[in-house]
Amino acid sequence: MQTEFESVNCLICGGEDHQRISDKGAHGFPVHVVICRKCGLVFLNPRWSAERYRKFYETEYDQFYRGESGGEETVFQIVERLKAGNFLPVNPGKILDIGSGKGASLTYLKNHHYPEAQYFAIEPSVICQEVLKQNGIELVADQIEKNWEDGYQEEFDFVIMRHVLEHFMDPILVLKKVKSVLKHNGLLYIAVPNALNPSAPLSNHFRNVHTFYFNKWTISNALRLAGLETSVILEGDHFQKHELVCFVVKNDSEPAAINISQNQVDTQLNVYLDILSAENSLPSIIKRKLKKILFLHKNR
Repeated sequence: MQTEFESVNCLICGGEDHQRISDKGAHGFPVHVVICRKCGLVFLNPRWSAERYRKFYETEYDQFYRGESGGEETVFQIVERLKAGNFLPVNPGKILDIGSGKGASLTYLKNHHYPEAQYFAIEPSVICQEVLKQNGIELVADQIEKNWEDGYQEEFDFVIMRHVLEHFMDPILVLKKVKSVLKHNGLLYIAVPNALNPSAPLSNHFRNVHTFYFNKWTISNALRLAGLETSVILEGDHFQKHELVCFVVKNDSEPAAINISQNQVDTQLNVYLDILSAENSLPSIIKRKLKKILFLHKNR
């Protein structure tokens, strides 16, 4: 139903000037992928309403996407990345996994690294909540939008956000919540699909549940606006070449200004257009027309 959709402005710069990229997504769900011509953020517009997403995550998401979530092998990758960057927490007291699924990451950490730590999760799926409860993992909230952070100010040593930031209606608001619950020397681990190196085909990369598509520039801007600082950004590795991974720490100063260049916007747009053209999803004449529109916008 059309009433399920809402239109939004760019989350990073507030811009209303967007270029459509694609309407084809995974599992036949409607997607409307656009890029902000001002800052290069890629997102869904229009997108489902918050209420439609809430219902989908509670009862429908598992049957379409949960099987793609990683188990112990994925958590092993997280730990190895942390070790390689010298970021692996030492004796953390409290660990939070946002979008935890059934808690594979937390169970792995408890069994192999931190048996004495306390483990917490935020997860909307009713099925996953039952599994978390059975494994002794405390459910902080079933919805990220709730005021769950009020009871956990500066309590967490380590927060995991693996392939979850791209799902939120307002990632910057979520990041501000996370900042408030991180200890002064706490660590936030973020992994998202890399919009500059998307997996093929794009009809699978673009998903109704992925409201945002980050690259190294746009995720850095989102973190700046939330008052967080990226220590290291990995653009793929031998584990996952299509992932964008960030090791993030708190920044006690005021939120920094965003950093935008037209070259960043052009680079991101051309990545998608080139792939779409190669997949024969976008005729070359349309591609040339879109590039001409972008050129005229830059020079007006």
